[in-house]
Amino acid sequence: MSLINQMLKDLENRSKSGNRQTVRVSGIRYSSYSHSGFKFYWIVLVFLLGLAIYAGWKKIPFHHAPKRILSMHLATLTEKIHSNPVSIPHSVPTVLTSITLQIQDKITSLRLSLTQDTLYRVDTDIKQNKIILFLDHAHAISGLPPINYSNSAIKNIEMMNEANGDLKIILTLNANSELNQLTMNESGKYPELNMDLTYQPEITTDKPIHENPVISQKTINFKKIYTNLTVQETYQQAINFIGVGKYPIAIDILKNIVDKNPTYAAARETLCELLLQQGDRKSANYFVMAGLKLQPDYLPFVEFRAHILADENKPKEALSLLESFSPSIVENPNYHAFIAALYQRIGDANMSAKLYEQLLHVDSEKAVWWVGLGIALESQGRMHEAAGAYARASHCDGLTPELSAYISTRLLG
Repeated sequence: MSLINQMLKDLENRSKSGNRQTVRVSGIRYSSYSHSGFKFYWIVLVFLLGLAIYAGWKKIPFHHAPKRILSMHLATLTEKIHSNPVSIPHSVPTVLTSITLQIQDKITSLRLSLTQDTLYRVDTDIKQNKIILFLDHAHAISGLPPINYSNSAIKNIEMMNEANGDLKIILTLNANSELNQLTMNESGKYPELNMDLTYQPEITTDKPIHENPVISQKTINFKKIYTNLTVQETYQQAINFIGVGKYPIAIDILKNIVDKNPTYAAARETLCELLLQQGDRKSANYFVMAGLKLQPDYLPFVEFRAHILADENKPKEALSLLESFSPSIVENPNYHAFIAALYQRIGDANMSAKLYEQLLHVDSEKAVWWVGLGIALESQGRMHEAAGAYARASHCDGLTPELSAYISTRLLG
């Protein structure tokens, strides 16, 4: 973002040196600038708007990699819940319908019945002997099972919803408990997340029991289960590695999945997004082009390719590619917002403004679209209308600091 900030400073310096006129619109002072530096000025604005739309399109923070990219989240492709290689993310939350606890010999089994398959992530709190399970975009209608067995590996279960919509389940384990496996079973009518733990109770002795015994801290041992992994389970492993910031490992796993399962769109999409985020545009383009050959109508691949073309300063080619498809503006507004930004970039401000107006009929509280409309109107010389669009954007949520700062320079109260 230092590059963006420097460009804003350069723009400000150019603005100070140019001839400026001030007009009032409904009590708002609006500054317009002469033709001096005009070309540089619009390049900067379109660049900023493109960054804001790209961030909204893929929801990837600029400053650092997300904790989950979709778990990239379970947040980033937090929203990717796939039951087969070409499935589309679920539009409704997963429901946890029942929790079953079974104990046989030394094995404690926990079964979570779900309405659909979902991404999950596992964290641990070693000091407190806890396993923390996150289910992506889920909520529970099931109560917690009673835990009153002396030979259970699980001492306590807590369940709560996170602010981002994930379901958090905290398992407190007894000392000497060991996690054997955690798998998603999809063989039945509904998927089931299965967890098996082994518990070795402390062996009692004839030593006297003190009134306040000191309990030594035990750690939880985790066995890595690699045998007979399905492609979905392997994909889940990659998501888990992304969640803890181990991107090179995740990239290697995803490349292996795509190599063996070329039509697994979810893995290819995640791989391309991760490669672009890591700055490896060449590799990302390779996997995008291969994906388009196999699935030419898959819109995420189309959008990836268009963004790469735009980054290569080929906005007309990017626009032509996007317009060869026609997804619904209601169901895929960000696709059309990208088209609007490209029209502005090639100098067709009239078409850009029309598209932004259509988008704002879909969602009138989208700040970045109001800014895009303002820029398109301003480039046509429609200063009063542009000022109104900027003013409206300033009252919407979701403004990036850069766009907010830009609006402030256009609206002087």
